[in-house]
Amino acid sequence: MIQSDFPELDFAGSKLVGIIGDRVRVRGNLNLNRTVVKVSARFRSGHVEGNLSASGALLGESATESKVPEADPLYTGYAFEGDRLKVDDYLFLDDGFTAIGGVNLTGARVGGNLELQHADLQIAGPWQVWGCNAEDVVVEGNLDLRRLQSPTFCLTSARVNSLLLDDLEMRPPLRLWTDGWQVNQLYGAPRESAGAARRLLDGALRFNAQSWHELASCYERAGAAYRGRYLRWQAARRITQKSPLYLRPLRWVYGATTGYGYYPLIAAVWLALLIVGGGLLGVGQRDGFTTSSMNVPATAVAGTGSGAPPSSSPGVPVTHAQDGRVVATSCPESLRVPCFDPWIYAAESVLPTANLGQSQSWQPTGNQALSGVFIALRVAGWAMTALLIAGVTGLLRKT
Repeated sequence: MIQSDFPELDFAGSKLVGIIGDRVRVRGNLNLNRTVVKVSARFRSGHVEGNLSASGALLGESATESKVPEADPLYTGYAFEGDRLKVDDYLFLDDGFTAIGGVNLTGARVGGNLELQHADLQIAGPWQVWGCNAEDVVVEGNLDLRRLQSPTFCLTSARVNSLLLDDLEMRPPLRLWTDGWQVNQLYGAPRESAGAARRLLDGALRFNAQSWHELASCYERAGAAYRGRYLRWQAARRITQKSPLYLRPLRWVYGATTGYGYYPLIAAVWLALLIVGGGLLGVGQRDGFTTSSMNVPATAVAGTGSGAPPSSSPGVPVTHAQDGRVVATSCPESLRVPCFDPWIYAAESVLPTANLGQSQSWQPTGNQALSGVFIALRVAGWAMTALLIAGVTGLLRKT
């Protein structure tokens, strides 16, 4: 049938040794339903203007794992050979379709649906890689992979309008190769759960960030941007795992502080933790903070804290540090500045624009380590604030 032209072809229920239909043209439908083909069916560069249906067909019946059937002139490496095949309507390889030797659809064009539901695509032996090789395939309708059995499935550079997967996650999952694929819509378990999509892509033969971002775009087009953001974040985490060792620390920090740009509000959580940490430090080291003695009237001063205040001075004793400054543990009623509050002080130290009078009135003195810690908190607070603002305004790079 090479380079032949037929109005239609019907092999339904036939038992054949093989089919060679390279560059064949069928102006109607090509029917291979329930056909048994001993070696392979080959339609390289063929054109079917209607449907090509092979539902329930069995191809490659003679294939064995112990011997490569290269001596057979009908053997092409695949049980169904559709390299550069063009089908204007639907291509049915479903409902029990079995290909012992797999399916090759490299560069094929399908105007309707490519139905692989309930298909069983088997690798005939160790010389084969793909259960289905659909590299550079174009499917204008649905690519239906529900309940498909195939050890490996290549969709490199494929363009698919709608990808249909099982409502329940497949066991075992498909092992895909999806570099450069384009998918417009996603259905099945991954549509309702970004975790299911993550598990599907984690089962791929190799990691490629574009594959993850493509499914994330499907979520965004479907109005589930939060699922798309999650998938992009997961892709960024895997990029970090595969980055050179010298780059990983920077990416770890970027991921821990902003979720690689996808979750900038993590920076707000860090700001809150910095404030809590600074407040706890201030509570434990209250006697390390002092204010100028000029902020306490002379009548309120009671020496170095070893004696009681003069009877003419209301309030509590005022404790002095060795340099004469007043320690934060004292808070007489006559104090000219607000009493030391470790939580407000911590917030002022961490937040760049906060000004509640604490940091101007009280300073850590006599303890270089305490001073250094609060300087570090201030620097970290500025950094987290900058990341937060950049993330919320969309300036933060997502990677």
